[in-house]
Amino acid sequence: MNIDVSGKRISFLARKLARWQVGKLARWHVGTLARWHVGTLAAIIMLCAATSSQAQRLIGPITTKSVLVVAVRDNTDNSELNARRLVQAATNSRLDPQLFEQLGHPTSAHPTFNFTEPPQFMIDEYVEMAETSRHYVSLRYPDRTDLSQLERELRGDNRLLYVGVDRLGHFSAFPNDPIFPYSGTFGFDPTRNDYQWAAHNNTMKLPSAWDRNKGWATVGLLDGGPPTTTHPTNLYAIDHPDLQGIVAYNHSWNFIDGSKNLADPGNTHNTSHGTHVLGLIVANTNNNIGIAGTCWTCSVNYGVGGPQEPYTSTAAIWLTSAGSQVINLSGGYDPFFEGTPAPCVSGPSAHPFCIALTNMKIREVVFVAAAGNSRHSNATPPVFAVQFPASEPTAIGVGGIDSLKDLWDEVGSIWPLDAWDITSGPFTGCPVVYPPTERECGSNFSSSTDQILDFVAPSRRVLSTVPQGLNYAPSYVYFPLNDSNFPTTGYAYGTGTSMAAPIVSGIVALLRSANPLIPRTDVYDVLKTSASNFGIYNGFDGNNKAWGLPDADAALAAVQGRVAGIVVQNRLTPMFVSINETDKDRLYTTRPQVAIGAILGDYLREPGEPASSPYETYLTSRVRDEAQDVTGYIGGFPGFKSSLLLTVPSPVASFWMFTSGNNPWPKSGVTVLPLYRMSLWESCDARHHAYVTADEIAMMEATDQCPAAPGMQAYHLDGIEGYILDQCPLALEYDCEDFADLGAPQKLWRRYSPTEQMSALILDSQLTDPVFNGYGGTLPGSMNLQPGTTKSFMGYVYPNVDSDFDGLPDGMERLYGMKWLSADTDCDGIDDLTEFPVSHVQPASLDPRSTGGCP
Repeated sequence: MNIDVSGKRISFLARKLARWQVGKLARWHVGTLARWHVGTLAAIIMLCAATSSQAQRLIGPITTKSVLVVAVRDNTDNSELNARRLVQAATNSRLDPQLFEQLGHPTSAHPTFNFTEPPQFMIDEYVEMAETSRHYVSLRYPDRTDLSQLERELRGDNRLLYVGVDRLGHFSAFPNDPIFPYSGTFGFDPTRNDYQWAAHNNTMKLPSAWDRNKGWATVGLLDGGPPTTTHPTNLYAIDHPDLQGIVAYNHSWNFIDGSKNLADPGNTHNTSHGTHVLGLIVANTNNNIGIAGTCWTCSVNYGVGGPQEPYTSTAAIWLTSAGSQVINLSGGYDPFFEGTPAPCVSGPSAHPFCIALTNMKIREVVFVAAAGNSRHSNATPPVFAVQFPASEPTAIGVGGIDSLKDLWDEVGSIWPLDAWDITSGPFTGCPVVYPPTERECGSNFSSSTDQILDFVAPSRRVLSTVPQGLNYAPSYVYFPLNDSNFPTTGYAYGTGTSMAAPIVSGIVALLRSANPLIPRTDVYDVLKTSASNFGIYNGFDGNNKAWGLPDADAALAAVQGRVAGIVVQNRLTPMFVSINETDKDRLYTTRPQVAIGAILGDYLREPGEPASSPYETYLTSRVRDEAQDVTGYIGGFPGFKSSLLLTVPSPVASFWMFTSGNNPWPKSGVTVLPLYRMSLWESCDARHHAYVTADEIAMMEATDQCPAAPGMQAYHLDGIEGYILDQCPLALEYDCEDFADLGAPQKLWRRYSPTEQMSALILDSQLTDPVFNGYGGTLPGSMNLQPGTTKSFMGYVYPNVDSDFDGLPDGMERLYGMKWLSADTDCDGIDDLTEFPVSHVQPASLDPRSTGGCP
């Protein structure tokens, strides 16, 4: 959808909104208008108004330090100053001249967040977050306004609980990257850095982890944009050979200029930083070029910008709504931001980013942030504690180590000086940066219980991707992640906790790939209990490395679980299904975060669309005719009340997918193939999804689904949704044609109904089900194909059948040699689901096939 809306598009929106206004349920939306500004670039986003004749421009240009965020104390209707009256007074000086004068003559005002009334099935914490968010208002001023003085004055008004200037935060990299040739050295040699030492087994056990799962989860990235090039269908097409096909176009947004074009041509600093972070998370691997990403086949929801409020918060909320399973921020704000070491206090006196943190917590999204590089500072007071938001309890704060596995510190180190380093005095070894009060030459660390560091990861001279041929001007001494500090074009060394955070985010993505259902607390626990310091220093050693280096292999083994004492090679996970009746679309996903966003109606909404837009609400009520409850998913979708209530959308699925490409039967001749989700998000046909195999992706991306509309209206790749079998594993005594063999895989068909204008993924046993009348015939020659596709048979999957009602599907129990007609395989008095949970990490002491057991 083009953000500069045409009359035809507005008419389309108006019809949709009109239908909603006459009877559709209100939807609750978190992904409100968000923008993120760095430097002096302006950001303008156009919104579609809920009228039939025009679009309203709600937000004007943004300039550096032009926004003040305030939160009213009392937001009730009868309050002397609530958010609504504040916005009115700020936008119309005649309504309250005294208040307008006190506010410093703002040019515009709008609610910082754009939440609607939460549905009744949401938990109280969600409702409280939405209510708290309504206290916040963003006030915009001319570029030259002295907001620091105005901020001090407004803090004296007891009607306001929070007042904060949109201070620029900072990314966490600095320029001490040596130039020396790549030698191809393999192994670990702390005296050299001319290879990708951060990814080797003796650092964080990544190669061993990749043997278990190479990763396919979705990572949300808040950073500078990657280099782009002209492409017939993708405005964002990334111009780097090692970064192709990894960014989800329909779930990414440029918060600088308010578009899907991810380019940031005006700021090479941010482009290079974002490209380096992107490569560390998910550079294409095993492709005979470049480097290895931490998560080989993960997809990225990209939020382009830089750390500045309120746009950081709204961008994080939008990426959460888009279905990100982990979000990375390689940046932050000084730990004494606003003079408070712990800004996420209760209520509307909290920092705005705390709303985003709460939203991520409720939806079980893991948030990873860089600890900062200010270990040495001549600022007053000294800035060395973990920066915000990495310091928050709901965030994973990541510090940095060097190749000696020491906490990264340039002062007094053995490392040779670079040309830009200070050569004498107490800051010898630190680079000369701007402003002079900053000394970005060492990892921040824990200084109090309010500023806790969680883990450390490689941060000094870490190799990753950068824009090819991009070099900074000589005046840019700060952050020269340029294409001249490494001899191979498109790659460079970077130093800073910005490099450490994405490596940990990539490991989290591996864990969320192995089991998408595990909660964020389980993710943290397995990282902690497998980290290098656990059990040695109780989490904090004398070198301030907290729990230490995560062990990716051990953490992944814990998530995959053990049966009969052996770590399983592959897991099964349910493919949830829901239907959007308004826009005629079935959504299938293995990611709870995608399902939550779809049910709440904010999964596929652009930041510029109104929160009341009725488009993307996917419900699970109708699909109960074609799918069954996922009974092993204890508690149901995060953020919803008890699934025992009929009004609560509960997880339903008709089949289960593999979570890895590893073949559980290596000698069977069966191949495990990825199944991809693609989405169409264009003006001709609002929101549709397609599920394809690898050989169909290029065709779907090149097929114009709406030739009458201007431009290419094509499907775009969202990412992998799990893995299927190319054939029935007959050697294992499965009978995939006999539907009475409930534990056997079945054929999966992709069918289309011209009447319902929807596609469906249908099991072989469902072909004659009346629910799917009109979705093609029962024989391959009479099938209705989804528009743009060329085949109907997809592969084999396990049906969602649980014969013993223990919460584990028959296929999973049969796969692992468990009894699918008994809830306690080993007769030890503990049911199989407890010993091998579907939606939690397996307790270390339990095993569904322990020794002894049943006679």
